[in-house]
Amino acid sequence: MKWLAVLFFFVFSFLLGYSLLRILKVKYETSIIERIVMPIGFGLATLPLFSVVMNYVWIPLDYRIFLVLSLIIPVYDVFYFMKNKQKISFFQNISKKEMICFVFVILFFAWHLNLFVKGSFTYDYLEDGDPWIHANIVQYISTEKTYAVEKEHNMGLFKYTEPYPPFLDVLYSQPHQIYPNANWILKIFNSLLISLSIFFIYFLVKQYTRKPELGVAAAFLLTVIPSYLSHFIFSAAYATVMFFPALYAMIKTEESPEWWKVAAVCYSAALMIQPITAALFLMLIGIYWGVTFLWQKDKHKVLFKAMIVGLLLSQLFWIPMFIKFDYQQITAKMPFGMFSKEVDDSSGGIIYGLRDYMLAHSADKIDQATGFGIAIFFMLTISLIIFLVNFKKLPKNRLLFTALIYGFFVFLGTESNALPYSFVPHRLWTYLAIAVVLMCTFGLQIVTNSIRDKRILYVTFLIIGIAVFYTSAPAKEAVQTAVWPSEMLYDSSPDYAWVVKNLPENTPFWAICSFKYPNGLGMFTPIWDEELQQYPGALPNATASQILEIAQRKGIKYISLDGACLRTINETQLQQMGTELLTKTKLVYSTNSLYIMELQA
Repeated sequence: MKWLAVLFFFVFSFLLGYSLLRILKVKYETSIIERIVMPIGFGLATLPLFSVVMNYVWIPLDYRIFLVLSLIIPVYDVFYFMKNKQKISFFQNISKKEMICFVFVILFFAWHLNLFVKGSFTYDYLEDGDPWIHANIVQYISTEKTYAVEKEHNMGLFKYTEPYPPFLDVLYSQPHQIYPNANWILKIFNSLLISLSIFFIYFLVKQYTRKPELGVAAAFLLTVIPSYLSHFIFSAAYATVMFFPALYAMIKTEESPEWWKVAAVCYSAALMIQPITAALFLMLIGIYWGVTFLWQKDKHKVLFKAMIVGLLLSQLFWIPMFIKFDYQQITAKMPFGMFSKEVDDSSGGIIYGLRDYMLAHSADKIDQATGFGIAIFFMLTISLIIFLVNFKKLPKNRLLFTALIYGFFVFLGTESNALPYSFVPHRLWTYLAIAVVLMCTFGLQIVTNSIRDKRILYVTFLIIGIAVFYTSAPAKEAVQTAVWPSEMLYDSSPDYAWVVKNLPENTPFWAICSFKYPNGLGMFTPIWDEELQQYPGALPNATASQILEIAQRKGIKYISLDGACLRTINETQLQQMGTELLTKTKLVYSTNSLYIMELQA
């Protein structure tokens, strides 16, 4: 069932993207490889809008319904092609150079995916913070087939659903319905989603430059640069990956104006998935539109139309949220204090120095690593010097100048702890990394254009590649495979690892005092059940008989008491409660801080 869930993810994403292109009547004449890979990105960008519409018309967010709806147009096309006896050549429009380049990109993708999966499963639990909450929301959406919540119950364990955008969890809840282990689903699909951006940036740069070798360079740099995302699970990763299909569609408008409709859908996704990332995306496309307006006035109107329509489409989610929830509920979940240093971005108020940018650090934070590596930093420095010296001679490369301007402002953002107003500086490293990759790629293009001898050119590429890999990749690997501590209270997380290794996946499990954790361990806890939610607050006045009666009525098979119970009762009371429960249950595992008991049938 594990790999069936992975297959569903790819098939559904592709079918949804393919259907989008057909519904919008967009011509897509390129290599078959590109026509397979990029629709996956468009499908991922369509999912938020698709799920919003389904939720509003009370269609369950069930993976079978998603799959059937996404199959309608492709099945029709298959019958049409068969009826008309049309043939598709798999190697149509693919040059030998492009095939070789794509093989390299596959290798980069495989290395990156293996690194992130390996790092994610270095420990059984999830990283502290967001991932545990996402596991609970994935379980909720997977079970209830909706992301909607009652107005009165939108906080706590439901932090990342309404009015906060729930679309990362909508995405992960679909394969979770096939393989109901939230721990495995989050770790695998988060790693897979981020790794897909390597394919997307390859096709983005290839489309813009018409040179697949430059796409390979961009994909390689994004693969090894330490500061581009991590295997930490949070919704910003999904939103960031959507930057690339959006930019790709925007660039495609130059060869076929109807692509503005695809760009608009991609924009809406980037604006709906995560609030802070939405602001960064608006800045990015605003800069690209501004550069286009200055240099190619005949092309700026179609981009502006895509921006406006994308913004309007995103309001299908945002406006109802502002109607349904009051201002206090919305501000409790939204980062409206992002400019006032009220939003915790895990920077700890640090002001970054030159070494933070120049070096790749083997010891760093799991949610966001910093630094580029010496070789990438050297490439960036040389590229900036080349751009500056040849400023007047530079071609009107709008993507380059967008990266330059965007990179400058994001760089200021990373240093904003030193400024009166701060904009989550630690989280901006990912977006600075994207700008750096693009600047280095275009700098490399200028350098290699001056080399006429192919042997010298290949040797130059090889030397740069080796230098970049060995000054960036080892540090990235060290950070992404490090064992990070869990947030579980009273250091119970190593003990709870027993659950992952010894109980069947999706086993109904009630951690009475650590209620939010079992789903993240691959078990099943209905966090939306108000009767279960009242613990451990009700623990001082509860009896063992009451706890067992509730557990049996809810179909719970295992219960646990742990050190977190000491927040509401003392050690003597905890031991007494454990003793009473053990008279009517079977003790299956215990440590100094944890009792796990099996309910008798």
